[in-house]
Amino acid sequence: MTSSASGDPRVSSAAHNPQRWGTTGMWSDERCEDASSRTPPFGQRFFAELFGHRPTLRSTGRYLRWSVQPDDVYGVFDWHGGGAGVQLDAALEYVIVWGDDGIPTEYGDWGEDHVPLAVAHMLRLLQLDSQDTEPITTTDPTHHIGFGTS
Repeated sequence: MTSSASGDPRVSSAAHNPQRWGTTGMWSDERCEDASSRTPPFGQRFFAELFGHRPTLRSTGRYLRWSVQPDDVYGVFDWHGGGAGVQLDAALEYVIVWGDDGIPTEYGDWGEDHVPLAVAHMLRLLQLDSQDTEPITTTDPTHHIGFGTS
């Protein structure tokens, strides 16, 4: 389904929704399977680690594709008392994370492994509640999981 920059009712209108600031081009909702299939390996690791910590995010995340940057994967996560967004920049291999303030933080491949740093940022934005636990994390870089519910 394609939506205008004004937003789709299935996607949060919260401050962390990139449709609020990306007003040019067209935004499309993407099925989890489609977003997963085009996510580069560093993005697969990001989601595997994030969902390892917050399993309920797997089924509540919304995935977007933007015509202005069609190779990038966007994820929007509404969460208890707030939320966060992530952009996986396929060309530069950046993970860009933001919260309700909309201020992006870029994690790139300069220096140490950027995936754990970006996941840690998301975890600070998406605090635990009584329904979540801190289960196992995936540290094997060859282990990739899809985003869909299983």
